[in-house]
Amino acid sequence: QFAEIPDAQICLIPATHQGPAVMMVGNPLCFWPQGPQKIQQLTFNTELSEDRFPIDGVIIIKDQLAYYGAPFKKFMLPLDAYLTCQRHLQSGDAGFCQAVATAQTLIDHRF
Repeated sequence: QFAEIPDAQICLIPATHQGPAVMMVGNPLCFWPQGPQKIQQLTFNTELSEDRFPIDGVIIIKDQLAYYGAPFKKFMLPLDAYLTCQRHLQSGDAGFCQAVATAQTLIDHRF
């Protein structure tokens, strides 16, 4: 539910938290909110076992062009930046995730 209609799509990514770390456990769900004060029902498509990785939050992204510093050094959509960060993190490179965090283009919301 939104107080006013955003000027860009909103993307939600189901997540699980393990200490200070957050892990994406399903596919992003992007949508245009229907309007202020309207409740929309959304269903996540999860990739990992909810027994081992319970969904206890979402990453909220307003998918609007933003600038990301090194190692990106370019404008891009926040969802693309976040997914790039996750791919590099799996190989041990945290630099892309640091750039995403510095840009402050997402909200980690725990339930």
